[in-house]
Amino acid sequence: MQVYMQRTALIMSDPQCHGQEPPFYPAFQDLLNRHTTNDYTTAGEGNIQGHKPDFRIYRSTFGQAIDEETLVCLVEAKGHHDNLDVRIANDPSTQIARYLQHCNHLLLTNYWDFRFLILDGNGEIQQTESHRINGCGSAQE
Repeated sequence: MQVYMQRTALIMSDPQCHGQEPPFYPAFQDLLNRHTTNDYTTAGEGNIQGHKPDFRIYRSTFGQAIDEETLVCLVEAKGHHDNLDVRIANDPSTQIARYLQHCNHLLLTNYWDFRFLILDGNGEIQQTESHRINGCGSAQE
């Protein structure tokens, strides 16, 4: 986690990266890879029925060919100042709900806060877990 925090602090110090998602992608994908077992593979942005989540996690041995049927979670990253609670409550573009129609699990993050989401039986977005890196200057603090 220390490596992740150092890398993201360096990115945040660059004024050209303020509020943008892509500069954080490599550090975040490395974090995902370090914290999943070799039974999972993390893939970068890809097209899923016309939608482009930032990352996809598959139950597929790391380094092996990915079988699309093994998709277990989509990951949508937002800018580091994005308030995830507000985004979940409003979902202005219905992006979260659309992604959850393609995969049962979505990890929504602003790189400091992490929300695990599902759709309930009524099609409403439900948060199943929430995690935060403390002292990070998150929009939720």
